[in-house]
Amino acid sequence: MNNQKYWDCTVTKGIMPLLKKSGKITSKNTYTIREFEFLKEYADGNYKDFCSEGVHMSYIDAKLKKDIHIEGKKIFNSLILSFLINGELLIQLDENSSKIICEKQESCMAYLTEANGYCTYNKCKQLKELKIRLSPEFLKKHLLLNENEDIKDVLGIATIQEKGSIPFSIKTEEIITEILSAKFTDNSKRLFIESKILELLAIQINENITTHKELISNDMITKKIYEVERIIGADLTALYSIQQLTKLVSLNEFVLKKEFKRIFKKTIFDYTLSLKMKKAMKLLIHTNKPIYEISDSVGYKNPTHFTAAFKKLNDCTPKKYRTNEKTVLPIL
Repeated sequence: MNNQKYWDCTVTKGIMPLLKKSGKITSKNTYTIREFEFLKEYADGNYKDFCSEGVHMSYIDAKLKKDIHIEGKKIFNSLILSFLINGELLIQLDENSSKIICEKQESCMAYLTEANGYCTYNKCKQLKELKIRLSPEFLKKHLLLNENEDIKDVLGIATIQEKGSIPFSIKTEEIITEILSAKFTDNSKRLFIESKILELLAIQINENITTHKELISNDMITKKIYEVERIIGADLTALYSIQQLTKLVSLNEFVLKKEFKRIFKKTIFDYTLSLKMKKAMKLLIHTNKPIYEISDSVGYKNPTHFTAAFKKLNDCTPKKYRTNEKTVLPIL
């Protein structure tokens, strides 16, 4: 194994030398899935990847025992998306480019023809990263691009040095969870994963466009606002006051309210209410849970209060919505 060993750090030319040679390989007509365990001297955990025509997706879930430094020249000619669910990642594409630090719950996207630099995964409690590489052919096929159209121009993708990393939204987190927990088999698995990848790409492009200027002006504040969004969405039964949220993210009340509304176009109360109602509508349509249980699951101890709030937003009661969900359009 051609790995240089430094104090509490391993330098390697790729991820494969850090994995056990024996792994599980599942090959179907249109895709291949590989699963490997990390060698115990480097980490406790697993590496998994999915390959189909024009798509390579990998997922690391491991507790690193030392920093992992991956370096060397690589030819990509691909769109790269990285979603760091947990951990810390340092990226430098070449000796002349600036370093990009990607922290947990952040993502970055870039179209790369080649890279002659390195990335470093810092030792942490648990590293979780989903990385997706899409070929030009895949992008042109699914984005309906002409042969002469430049992918970077059409998608509005700048270099990673210009964009850096940005926090990813609750919706992105939900799609990642759906991808990682997919139970489909054969060709349906490929169709499902590729459809979710395209959904992630659409969200990522939009978030890059809408948040880039905000991140340039005040990166730390923006990250804290997205942290507030995650706190709210993680437990819809919790009733956070503005004062509690300000303490959790160390922002004053005025900045929190102002920046949250600027980024999400809603007050914290209205945004929280919309999340509660969206979850309630999904439960009404896709489960047979009684309304009082749904009410409790979105933070309403009194079903009457839940019904009143639901009716105000949707012009009908939860019971009527469940009956007529195909004809009632929610107003959110």
